[in-house]
Amino acid sequence: MKARSIPYLTGQIFDGMSSGLMMLALPWAMLSEVDRGPFVAMTALVCTIISFLTTPVSSTIIDRYSRKAILLATQAAKLTSALFILLLFSVDLGSVWLLAGFQLVLWVVNDIAWANHSAFIQENYQKSEYPKISGHREITMHSTSLITGVLGILLLEHWTMVQFSLLTSLLFALAQLCFWRTPYQRKVTGSEKRAFSSQILESKSVFMSSPRFFLFVLLSCLGYPMLTYLARLVPIYVSEIGISGTWFASWNMAFAIGGILMGFSINWILKRTAHEHAMTSSVLMLSALLFLISYQLSPTVLIALTVGIGFFNALNRVARTNLLHVTIPMNMRGRVDGGLKLFSTSAQGISYVIIALLSSYNVTNYGFLIAAIVMLIAGLGMLSLSRSQILSQSILSQ
Repeated sequence: MKARSIPYLTGQIFDGMSSGLMMLALPWAMLSEVDRGPFVAMTALVCTIISFLTTPVSSTIIDRYSRKAILLATQAAKLTSALFILLLFSVDLGSVWLLAGFQLVLWVVNDIAWANHSAFIQENYQKSEYPKISGHREITMHSTSLITGVLGILLLEHWTMVQFSLLTSLLFALAQLCFWRTPYQRKVTGSEKRAFSSQILESKSVFMSSPRFFLFVLLSCLGYPMLTYLARLVPIYVSEIGISGTWFASWNMAFAIGGILMGFSINWILKRTAHEHAMTSSVLMLSALLFLISYQLSPTVLIALTVGIGFFNALNRVARTNLLHVTIPMNMRGRVDGGLKLFSTSAQGISYVIIALLSSYNVTNYGFLIAAIVMLIAGLGMLSLSRSQILSQSILSQ
């Protein structure tokens, strides 16, 4: 396992740092021009819509071709884009439209890469190794987020896009080398011979084959829209009460610390707790923490309890990922993750509308209560579904 994990996780460190820095630098560079706030918001909306529309195709590609080849292809696309930005900005041919285009490429490619990583791990590791590699990956991702956040604070005010694109090109190249060196044994073959359209349409039958199981998983997936909802709600709350933006940076760090703590304990937890129970408990704990935040709302309470939110949000996601590892056939994994992403993205869009409404009526503080109620309903639904014997049956036999 070590021979496979060291180059793979090292590649994730380089890729996470480069992608994270670019996703900080791109909107910052666009906002440096006067009256570009609406443009940045519209760019993010367009990226979300296009990513949503391309999901059925990209998820089917993951089930048809070598997951390592897709991993290398997505990395090559990011490296090529970064070099393109470096070249054009070096000769003063850069523009805000070019930055928006690069953000779109990076956004869509990162979404494809994220789904492919789950399928890659399922295929390249044994069942007994899933909790351990998941914990290592969680520690890697959240540690990288902390490093990227610190670098962003230090560099955003001083570096140009030429310097950012040069650094990220180097990091993307190092990640590409590490992924290329990662041992891989392909287990899913023969899908290329089937019609592409039939595989896309097959996705619906996969979800309909076990509706209670997938409803349980979909409710668990609300953890991601909840996270992106909080990531936009918290800075609005911080600005409205007139405190320093350092509090928002502290909130991000608290969330990452919670994820790192979970990464160290996930192997121990999943050896003693069923995936379904870990997921249900995590969602209910998220609801409880959000109720506490809404009841005693203050910057200090928010940051202190966010460590717990980071822990249980990560536990819910990792337990769900590992549940899918052991229940979903490898040749269907990409399309299943694609279907879950469509649901999460739809919920994400609704959450942004809620934030806009709350902000327009100056009642942003109620946003935490709304999140708590939604997660409570999801948790109670999962609790009811998890008591069904049908849910616990693997769909591998379908």
